[in-house]
Amino acid sequence: MSLLLPLGQLALAAWALPLLLHLARRQQQQPVDFAALRWLGAKLRPRQRLRFEEIPLLLARLALLAALALLLAMPVRERAAPASAVTAVHPALAGALPAGLVRDDAAAVWLAPDFPSLAAPAPEVASALPPFSLLRELDAALPAGTPLVVHVPARLAGGDGERPRLARAVDWRVAPNPAGDSEAPTTAPAAPLPAEIELVGEPAQRRWLRAALRVLAGERPPRIVETDTADAALAERIAAGSTALLASDVAWPLRIEGANAWRADDGRVLLRAAGHGAGRVLQWQRPLRPDTLPELLQADFPQRLRTALQASAPAPTMADAARVAPRTGG
Repeated sequence: MSLLLPLGQLALAAWALPLLLHLARRQQQQPVDFAALRWLGAKLRPRQRLRFEEIPLLLARLALLAALALLLAMPVRERAAPASAVTAVHPALAGALPAGLVRDDAAAVWLAPDFPSLAAPAPEVASALPPFSLLRELDAALPAGTPLVVHVPARLAGGDGERPRLARAVDWRVAPNPAGDSEAPTTAPAAPLPAEIELVGEPAQRRWLRAALRVLAGERPPRIVETDTADAALAERIAAGSTALLASDVAWPLRIEGANAWRADDGRVLLRAAGHGAGRVLQWQRPLRPDTLPELLQADFPQRLRTALQASAPAPTMADAARVAPRTGG
């Protein structure tokens, strides 16, 4: 046990109140004179001693004040960390447990809802929650300082878009693919580029987008239309199915505000987008120059532009477990 607010114990000073109350409300004894003792000589009277009356009531009041003081001090019970590490095993490894694991290990659990013991039957993989959500829940439930070992298959399904960040370092152990499942991690096929893309802005800025789209064109290049400024019919063309890429100094053609479509690693918003009819409009938030938009010089700029151009890019179905190991700092 420990106290989150030890100063709350100062409330025990209120014990003086019932003590003084019981001393002040003692029954007063009045002397009564009668004839038989009237002519006796006066003798020394014994000194009065402090005596408390109604002892049960006094003890009840003191106990109530002590309980209130303890409540103010906010007691908590700390869980002692287990002597050994906690091991979590993905249900996909039920057919062939990693070397060194035994089902009667008290500190081993399945990476599944409620974290059943490894001695219990393995849960169904299809019905299990996403592994990263379960990892965050397990990390929050374990006492601080408890080591955590996680065994996962090489192909891990159910990722949530980024590596999880936990409060403790995790011993992340990737097992080989089960027999008969030797394919490499796969993702859903990339959606094609829009059929028509309209580039609006200065020619010096449009050339960066034209070069990136040339890289992405492949066998089905989109129809690219380039203009210096946005005309009054731009909104109508977007509603008819065109996709417009606007420079930062071009007037926004829609009445609705766009949402963030591309955010840099440092949090800067690079591109905002909005749907309009059958098409979309995207606008850069910075001039398309290397000094104001360093992402132009990065090797993955065309691929990230493709992701922004796709209104609803398909999510990956599998991830490489070795590349999504949890980070610390959560």
